[in-house]
Amino acid sequence: MHLFPGQIGEVVFTLLVTVLVATGLLIVLAVGRHWRRDKRFRRLDRLRDIYGPVIARLLAGKLGYDQAFYVLNAISTPDRLAVLELLCLEKKPSPAALPLIRELCYYLGMVEIWQQRLSQRADAVPFRTLLAHPKTLWLRLTHLGFLERAKSAENLGAIRHQPSWPLLVKALRDPHPDVQQVAERALAAIAEPRSFGPLVRRLHTAVLDPGAGICPRSVKAALSSFPLEQAAQLLPSLQHEHPEIRFLATDIVRQMVRRRTRHEPGLVLGPEDLGPELFDLFLTTLCFDESSEVRARAVSVIAQLQGPAATAALFTLLNDEQWFVRIHAVRAMARRPCLFQLTETARGLSDPHWLVRQTTAKTLCLLGAPGLTEIFEHFLRTQDRSVRDQIAEELQRAGLIPIALRRYESHALGREARLLEQLVQMGKTRYLMEVLANGCSENLQRKFVQDFAHLGGPEFQAKLRMLTTSPPQAGEEALHGLVENPQAA
Repeated sequence: MHLFPGQIGEVVFTLLVTVLVATGLLIVLAVGRHWRRDKRFRRLDRLRDIYGPVIARLLAGKLGYDQAFYVLNAISTPDRLAVLELLCLEKKPSPAALPLIRELCYYLGMVEIWQQRLSQRADAVPFRTLLAHPKTLWLRLTHLGFLERAKSAENLGAIRHQPSWPLLVKALRDPHPDVQQVAERALAAIAEPRSFGPLVRRLHTAVLDPGAGICPRSVKAALSSFPLEQAAQLLPSLQHEHPEIRFLATDIVRQMVRRRTRHEPGLVLGPEDLGPELFDLFLTTLCFDESSEVRARAVSVIAQLQGPAATAALFTLLNDEQWFVRIHAVRAMARRPCLFQLTETARGLSDPHWLVRQTTAKTLCLLGAPGLTEIFEHFLRTQDRSVRDQIAEELQRAGLIPIALRRYESHALGREARLLEQLVQMGKTRYLMEVLANGCSENLQRKFVQDFAHLGGPEFQAKLRMLTTSPPQAGEEALHGLVENPQAA
């Protein structure tokens, strides 16, 4: 079909008008939607200002529960649920306020609504019903309903509503992944022991079936939030043939133990804490696991176990073939600061990998005076230049130079004097001179110049001259003389 020039103009004009009208309608819809949302938020803010003091006075003990319930239950606006959620859960409830907030949410009917929203999924509605209710069909097709389900699961976890755990377990099979992850976190917050098993099975599915769309890290984080008493349920996972499942299960136990010991410093765990089977599994199997990742995670747990078998297992891991396993073992030794272990730990100062040597030096520093003695002795004993350089750097980084200077001041011919002599000969004097120039006694400065001025080169001599000429003080001339002629003393 051929179009005349006049007809082409009409078609173009029609298309242009259509586009402009459609654009105008979209702008009107967007402005209207924004206006409605803004109006709703202003209404919510106004209601929060009115009823917020009621919640604050209730939690402060200045208002009785019955009075507060009567006032809040009288809210009858279309946004009643949103207002109550804003008042009760805008801030995370403190442990002391949690029982009161949970009771309010229950008797105000919020818990029932959350449970209904979480259990009603569009995918579970028969197709004939979906056709009769276009809105439900639209939610099914667009997944928009997941926002309400996710928010409901989050609220149930926020108030730690224990009876809702079966619904949250069912929500792990929700068609939308965001709802599944929120349900995981809610189950972790509630920490119902009967929900631990379904989460473990979900972890296995995440590893064995990558196409399931389950994030193993999020499931691991949820399981790690459970108390240590549930760790025994991980026995099948720790003995699973798949190395990643063993790794994730070991890491879960590690985080459980770390949280327990953080609340109880110095705690040593026995078979009664982990269960005899799990206790023996770490000492006899996991420390020799074929996966180096599993061995590395097992170290932190073994470090908290009691008995000579745990110490023997740590010594084995100190000599592991993988360097990062040895690093974990060295760090773990700081949690068992027994003097007879220092020699075994100090062997890491000669490790082939520089990170192991650095970690060993840091660990020995944490062990106090015995650890410092081992570092000083190894520094003087080793002939490996790279090892000595790294120990010297760690001495400066850990702030041990001032300690060595104080010991040197009181023991002229001791180990510290030989240490300082080696540092000067190696040229590691920058930090040393800063310490001497700030806060050291005049007697120590004079003694240092007398013993070591002849060992350094011209740059070191210049540093000593700056040290002795910086503020005028008694004995300045004597220090100058010692720098120029250290043997004259």
